[in-house]
Amino acid sequence: MTRRQWAILGAAAFLAVSAAIALKAYRSMDQPGAAGAATWVWQDFRDVIYYPAVAMREGVNPYDTGVYPQRYPVRYGFPLYAPHFIALNLPFSFLAPGVAEAAYYCFSLVLIVLLAWLALRVCSATDDAAAVAWWAFGIVASRAAYIDLVNGQPAVALAIGSLLALEFSRTKPWLAAFGLALAAIKPTYGVPLAFLMLCRGDFRVVLMAALVAGVPALAVCAVLASASGGLAEFGAAVAANPGYFKINLNALPLTSWTRIDLAATLAKLLEWAPPPSFSSLVTLVVLSVSGVVVFLRERARRSASTDGLGQTLIYLTMLVAIYHQPYDMLVLAAPIVSLAVGGDDRWEGVGRNLRWSLLALMVFAAFNYLGTWRVLLCFEAYGVLWRTVASLTGVALAAAFAISLGSALTQGARAATSTT
Repeated sequence: MTRRQWAILGAAAFLAVSAAIALKAYRSMDQPGAAGAATWVWQDFRDVIYYPAVAMREGVNPYDTGVYPQRYPVRYGFPLYAPHFIALNLPFSFLAPGVAEAAYYCFSLVLIVLLAWLALRVCSATDDAAAVAWWAFGIVASRAAYIDLVNGQPAVALAIGSLLALEFSRTKPWLAAFGLALAAIKPTYGVPLAFLMLCRGDFRVVLMAALVAGVPALAVCAVLASASGGLAEFGAAVAANPGYFKINLNALPLTSWTRIDLAATLAKLLEWAPPPSFSSLVTLVVLSVSGVVVFLRERARRSASTDGLGQTLIYLTMLVAIYHQPYDMLVLAAPIVSLAVGGDDRWEGVGRNLRWSLLALMVFAAFNYLGTWRVLLCFEAYGVLWRTVASLTGVALAAAFAISLGSALTQGARAATSTT
């Protein structure tokens, strides 16, 4: 079979899965824009992409959880996404709800193809049409992409932004800054990513990203402050926003069946309802330990753009350190491609057994359909089997994080020994 035929077959497989997901979503959803929308299909598109932009155009502050959920047909309020995220989504707000959903779905598919191409490109692997088509098929067939597409999340864009930030910080700093600004639309991405980039010495990129994101963010804040009746009222609405989401059982570490971060995984495995401070403590410890290792790798003069292990550690740290859902695992597309087809120059000093172990754990996590609600319904809610199955993805990610951290520390110790 020729490469052209492989490309056509891969594109057909990608389109078939994409169409199947769209059909499943269409059959499950209620009428677009219907009052009191209760379905989870395209819920996040409505709640955090479409109607926040509509609200800003209509002079309503979407961060105000006392007004926004009552004014628009959304299921939940608008969480603390960065203000410039609203500006990026303004084009969709000029479309009718159903048209906007279809447009965003197609846009997400284009981004998946772009993510596949970028992941192949940066690790110097074959990036012809056949390779891109089959990797795009692999991404769209994952549970991470399925949830992202059906919920209407921006996780593909965040994965692209993270890849650009990490890969081009030394060669194309403005492109990397744009990527970091894009990833920063969601603080659970932007904060750990920016911190770890600072640890590896990317000060210039982080400052430029603050400028790229800061200007439109300030403009949006000015508009919303005016809509809220003043800066004080806007600030009060933003300050009260996090408390609105604490009552959601799917956000709590013990009862969430979707969370994949380390705090939620430990809570379910230990059958323990931790205080809110526990998640903050886990975040602090994980980021601190990873930050030290990333800093030491930078001191060892490793090239950030070709350090496969160092970048994989950063991606995994982002996922296990702070609140994340399965769709966020789309950031693993880059390290998975790098592990599978990347050259040995990206994995200097990393044995093949370790590489295959990391690859297996991350692929399992990204494709773990055992964690779906239909499977979990087979077990007693919140019972030991339920908690075990619901924790499998988190356990796989935690194991991959531990392996990458341990390997990076071992390499650092060897480098220190060789210089003495």
